[in-house]
Amino acid sequence: MAGDADVLFDPVPMIKGPAGFPEISSAANGVHSLSPVAETSLALLQTACRAVAHEFKLRSGRALPTNNRKGLHARSRFVGHYDGQDRWLQRTYVRRSQWQIRYRAIPGTRRIH
Repeated sequence: MAGDADVLFDPVPMIKGPAGFPEISSAANGVHSLSPVAETSLALLQTACRAVAHEFKLRSGRALPTNNRKGLHARSRFVGHYDGQDRWLQRTYVRRSQWQIRYRAIPGTRRIH
């Protein structure tokens, strides 16, 4: 959501990859099903995720690195006060090699889009 409006993307499969090594794209936040069967499947996936979930309460200045290929993560809901004391999420992506995404490099910079 951006304000009160949904931010929509092209539909993508939530579970993909080979049967022996599946990958989950997302499990809950902002995901909408496209059919009654998909709605049932999403509800079952969310139930399974909640059954094995662990809650972490981080103190100020702490981080919890997460490997997105090995686990799912989410944040609990909160009401922002915009007073400088709200929680803040800094995203950092770590790669062993940028070789596979070299085509995404922005010429003349050290950035990748």
